[in-house]
Amino acid sequence: MFLYGQIGCLIFLLSIGMVISAAHTDNFTYPVDPGYKDIARNPNNTILDVCMFINRHSNGRLINDFDRAAVAVSLGLDYVRNNLLPDNVALNMVYIDEGPECPEKVEAVNLALQLYDRGVRCKAFIGPGCTRSVQSLYDYVQYIEVPLIAFPGDGMGTQAEMTEYDFLSRISVTHTNTAYVILKFIALFNYSNAAFVTETSNDFYNYMYQVSTTIMRNTNPKFQYTMKFKTFSVRDGAVKKQIVNLLEEIQVSARVVFLMMTGDLVRKFLITAAENEMTTSDYVYLAVELFPSKSFGKFTWKYGDEDDKAAREAFQSLLLIAIKPQTSSTYAVFEEDVRRYAPLYGYTYEKREPLSGGLCTRVDCCEVYIAHNFKGHFFDAIVMYGSIIQQMLAAGFNATDSNQAANFSQNSVSFFSPINGQITLDMNGDRHSDYIISKFSDDLDRFEPFLNCLDAIAVATLIGTYDWKERTNFPPNEPMCGFKGDLAICKANGTILTTGQKATAAVLPVLAVIGLAIGITIAVQKFMANHSDPFWWRVFMHELEGLHSSSNKSNLTGKLSVISNDKPEATLDEKSVHSAVESVLSKAAGAGPQLLRTATYESNAVTLVELPEPKFRAQPSIGRELRHLRRIQHANVQTFIGIAVSDENICTYLIGDICQKGTLESMLRLDTLHLDDPFKFSLINDLVTGMTYLHSTPIVSHGNLTDQSCLIDSRFVLKISSHGLGCFRSSDELEPPYENQVDRDFRPLLWRAPELMHRPMIPQGTPKGDVFSFAILVQQIILVKPPFGTHAASWSMTNSVIKDVVLEVKKGAMPPLRPRVPRLGCPGFLHDLMDQCWHEDPEQRPTFIRVQDQLRRAEGFSRQNVVDHLIKRMEQYAETLEGTIAATVKGFMEEKKRSEEVLYSILPKFVAQMINSGTTIRPETYSSTTVYFSHLDGWENIIAMTRSPLELTQALNAFYQTCDAIIEKHDVYKVETVTDSYMIVSGLPVPNGPSVAGVIGLKLPKYCLFGDTVNTASRMESSGEAGRIHMSDTSYDLLRHYRNFEIEARGTREIKGKGLMSTYWLNGNTDTRRPK
Repeated sequence: MFLYGQIGCLIFLLSIGMVISAAHTDNFTYPVDPGYKDIARNPNNTILDVCMFINRHSNGRLINDFDRAAVAVSLGLDYVRNNLLPDNVALNMVYIDEGPECPEKVEAVNLALQLYDRGVRCKAFIGPGCTRSVQSLYDYVQYIEVPLIAFPGDGMGTQAEMTEYDFLSRISVTHTNTAYVILKFIALFNYSNAAFVTETSNDFYNYMYQVSTTIMRNTNPKFQYTMKFKTFSVRDGAVKKQIVNLLEEIQVSARVVFLMMTGDLVRKFLITAAENEMTTSDYVYLAVELFPSKSFGKFTWKYGDEDDKAAREAFQSLLLIAIKPQTSSTYAVFEEDVRRYAPLYGYTYEKREPLSGGLCTRVDCCEVYIAHNFKGHFFDAIVMYGSIIQQMLAAGFNATDSNQAANFSQNSVSFFSPINGQITLDMNGDRHSDYIISKFSDDLDRFEPFLNCLDAIAVATLIGTYDWKERTNFPPNEPMCGFKGDLAICKANGTILTTGQKATAAVLPVLAVIGLAIGITIAVQKFMANHSDPFWWRVFMHELEGLHSSSNKSNLTGKLSVISNDKPEATLDEKSVHSAVESVLSKAAGAGPQLLRTATYESNAVTLVELPEPKFRAQPSIGRELRHLRRIQHANVQTFIGIAVSDENICTYLIGDICQKGTLESMLRLDTLHLDDPFKFSLINDLVTGMTYLHSTPIVSHGNLTDQSCLIDSRFVLKISSHGLGCFRSSDELEPPYENQVDRDFRPLLWRAPELMHRPMIPQGTPKGDVFSFAILVQQIILVKPPFGTHAASWSMTNSVIKDVVLEVKKGAMPPLRPRVPRLGCPGFLHDLMDQCWHEDPEQRPTFIRVQDQLRRAEGFSRQNVVDHLIKRMEQYAETLEGTIAATVKGFMEEKKRSEEVLYSILPKFVAQMINSGTTIRPETYSSTTVYFSHLDGWENIIAMTRSPLELTQALNAFYQTCDAIIEKHDVYKVETVTDSYMIVSGLPVPNGPSVAGVIGLKLPKYCLFGDTVNTASRMESSGEAGRIHMSDTSYDLLRHYRNFEIEARGTREIKGKGLMSTYWLNGNTDTRRPK
């Protein structure tokens, strides 16, 4: 029973909450949680801000118009309050009005950020309806990790797979479900050729077209070529002409046409099709009207114009896809309450306006076409969030944990809706919906259901007949005479031979002769085979040097060496230890590099490659399978020597010529080996050359080309191995991959072409499949990474991760999953070559001859052998070594000069030179020097005026730089600066005053002065006056011989430590010339 709560009380509790609007805000009444006011009074209670994006005043243009659905939200809030939430939890509804149209993509984020600026921390977002808004808002939601319950958000899935949207749920209709219904119809009636047509100006149908076509391509890669995807636009004008052009293309490619456009355009399309005789029983048209809505247009033939008669005839070729309407009694009660209380929210339903939507079975129903099916979905959105909070609290989580709420909304959530029953969302958070497909009944003048599609992806149920006009069934996928009517079965018989028939008659005798010759050749070969040794390929284990017979199968390998990253051979005593280590490593890290074994056979070193499990018993038929290997001789193909057979006659190893460097995988995994471009090009060239040769032999194709079947010899030449061994491949290995396979090793499938993963693969594979495998190997060589790997850790990908990759490749999504190769890390011609070689359509892939030709003509592609390349590089290195040394010495000298300049700025030049030469600096006495001390007057005031230590430092630096610039012009040495004190000296090394100078310390050495001159200068500075030069009598005696100096006697002064002393003022200098 549906419990609304007390509606009378609900009416009095309605109020306007916080509203953010992108448009004009009127006095509209917005629904609130009935218990919000009381619960919010207690600060210990929990208030959850639920932010709801809405569109208003669209006049029915948008299917999610809130004007008609506000009452449904109010009823939902009432139900949640009375049945789901505890008394200490309330919902604070915050509404964001996007206006009457779908806004620009960024508008939703802007509005959400406005909420954030106002202090609103949304615990969940409900809405928006427009796909652009959902796409924009999702990035913000993902960043803050809160759930987003969109309705509909129908077009999501065009920019990324729905599995990528971890925080998104869609509680209403989705184009994804509609696409699956279309797929079901196609599969049910065996249609592989169909046309999809949309008109691009309508967002709803345009997104439906994009989602549907994407799912078509992803479901079956062949649909990319058999389906036709067409668009047109009413904005371009000449609509009828555009439709005629589309019909001409459809006529020669399909008989089933899906029209994803509004009702008026469907009518126009069908009328035009009838005029072009394309509404016969050979054609089926399907349109989508999920439920009657003004935004979808009128899906009826009756428009009251001159085309009504033609339209009614044409509508008999139309099927209509719709959501199954609700018919339960509880939903009827809900509809009645919506109609009754809608005026409280400013909207009044017309008498004839249907509420439930769904299939329009009467013409008069479509005449109103302003019905709205989303009211129940609005209700369910509120109930869904309330159910999530209820489930979280029951599980012990905090109701404010938005991240957990997002998890609960994604994990196949199921909840009870009192109007729609049990509602289930799939693993992507999309609601399961029921659909019906209906035919137009000319007798009843309405669409009648004939196919029921419960849960969109479940099995369709026939609920009516599917006779089609004069047919008893729908038309076939292709007409008997073909789409163009040119099949041979429909051509008239005649007695006059055509030119082609005459040519055939002439060629047949020649072909007969050739066939006879071939038959004789085969007979001779069979005779030779029957009279030769059927076990020519068998090599017993004891024939391999160093092996010892043993009944223990684990010791059959005997004294085999193990090649792994060029390690030395392991002895017999080491073998068991190595086997144990290998077993532990394989279990710990998954499939690692294949460990090749070596032995000596007939005095020649050979490589042994273990055959796949299960091992086969040696039989004569194997010789016939391997006979072509005897004649395979090529520098880039490992020479086949035989098959090592155990004492129990079990085929154990493939024996080939020695390849000391192991497999391609083991070489790529070597951290110590640097592969430059020429090295990589050499490996690729070897691979192409070997495969070109192999495809020209009777073997035709490899079938198992991986990094394990490419071996490297001592000269770093790549050799293809394990070719022509189809008889040793088990049926399990050849089976396609499936989701439910648990114990299978999926790694070998990383190189398998997608077309070979849909059915059991033939043992020898296909040439085009080899080309696909080659492209994967090129990616490995270029990136020095595993297949589909982007970083070093990819070498240890788990089997489950590899399985996901393989199944995605098998799925054939558009664009298909392929390894990511950055263009900056790969030459352009190789990048383009890989794209060609791993094309989804095998017919589009080049042959190896073509690949070889492309590489030959590619600029910058070196075909030189690796060893030759290394020798050439050594020669180039020797030639440039002298220049490198000269450049190094030059750089050293420049650095030395810079170091000396730094030292000269710290110490006197002659002292610095003595330190550089290693000479010990001893203190030295100078009998005559001139010492100058200065002090800034008003230093304390300067400190007080500065605002920061940085400003004070900058002021001092400017002052001292000026002083330094002056003393550089004279024979003066700056001793030191201490805060505002500045000390310089002259007469070092030229004596003119008694002082001692020397270097103090080993680290950060300092040239210091001591003596009577220093002390006297310091005392005189302290007794001086601001702006005047205080001079001793000794200095006066030196300067009085110069007439240009203006000197004034100051008199006798008491100098601390010196007693009475005559001092002078130096007032100026008028000339710098000396006296005669």
